[in-house]
Amino acid sequence: TTQEGSTWQEFFVELEVDRRAAVLTGQKQLWVAAERLPQLKTIFPAATLAPAITAPESVARTPWTFEDALVEIIRGRLEGLGPVSIDQVVSQSGLEKLAIETALLRLEAEGFVIRGRFTPDATETEWCARRLLARIHSYTLNRLRQEIEPVSSADFIRFLLAWQKVAPDHQMEGPESVR
Repeated sequence: TTQEGSTWQEFFVELEVDRRAAVLTGQKQLWVAAERLPQLKTIFPAATLAPAITAPESVARTPWTFEDALVEIIRGRLEGLGPVSIDQVVSQSGLEKLAIETALLRLEAEGFVIRGRFTPDATETEWCARRLLARIHSYTLNRLRQEIEPVSSADFIRFLLAWQKVAPDHQMEGPESVR
């Protein structure tokens, strides 16, 4: 739910009315943007579309192989998902695990994705778009930096004088002061 109280469903309905999105029904029900329609029809040739929409001419001309279409669909998903496991992608898409793994390995070879364990409680390997992971890392560092409050100059000087044993109440004498 957004701040205004609208839900994602309301945004999708607006896109449906404009014939820019539809529901693709196959093994799973998927929301489809018109721009991704040629790729998804290649991946799910037997799926039905409601309402019937067409892809913009600029993307409709490109012929797709199953592998290339899947790589592009996975690329699009990873740009917005954050760290995700192969099993999560399989359950969301209804595709075979081997096909998803192959697509992820191609994206890794391109340098688009990184694999690892990015969430603290992760038990299996996760995949994340490299740029998205860099943004997450940057936001995390900025948040951590904001949690640290600098001290005033006067407090810092008092600390330094006490630490160096120059302040009157911290001065030492005798053999202890040499150490």
